Amino acid sequence: LLAALSVQAVAQTTPPAATQPNTPQATQTVCQSKSTTYTINPDFADEYGWKIENGAIGTNYNYTASTTNTFSVEWLTEGNFNLMSQATKDGCKGPWSVVAVTVAPAPKMNDGTSTLCSYVTTEQEDKLNYELPTTYTSDAGTNVTITKWVIKVDVPTGVTRYGVSIDAAGSEFTDKAAIANDYFVNSNTTNANVVYTITPYADTCPGVAATYTVTVKPAVAAPSISW
Repeated sequence: LLAALSVQAVAQTTPPAATQPNTPQATQTVCQSKSTTYTINPDFADEYGWKIENGAIGTNYNYTASTTNTFSVEWLTEGNFNLMSQATKDGCKGPWSVVAVTVAPAPKMNDGTSTLCSYVTTEQEDKLNYELPTTYTSDAGTNVTITKWVIKVDVPTGVTRYGVSIDAAGSEFTDKAAIANDYFVNSNTTNANVVYTITPYADTCPGVAATYTVTVKPAVAAPSISW
């Protein structure tokens, strides 16, 4: 007689694939310093776990812990991160879903100043001659191309500014020489400051606003000649 064969179940040494974090279900690019709200739709579970791989809270991102189907993150620094969520239903946990998030660096530019005479004679053509910066190197060493600027300008009483039109709420420019030919006449008796507020953009990512302050000297009157 043949001996009966004994079949024993072999314990798996690794969890089944369904319980492992999935490869990213999606990729996303967001702008540095912007907030994004993530939503599970439809909302099917009793609660959800959320976490971010790579980086550290308070340094690379900020968020408030959540067990609901929504989760908001403020992305602070450029980099690559995995945003993950896991559903729990009737006490049973499902696999993690993953979104691979790339945070694009926001451009910056330095504040600046200049001092000009009032432009009242063609013999002294004091124009701004300021070209907007077109590149920025991020803290991580990424070379960022600045593709446009949104500019607002505050002109004090008694000063007339001559140049391209800038809306009070801000106007968009793509030419680095957009304000280079601006000039001013100050009818006051003391210096006056014209302040440009300039926000650089890298494609759709707004950067940190900078100011460029122009001190305009009072206009010199024509002398009165008598005889």
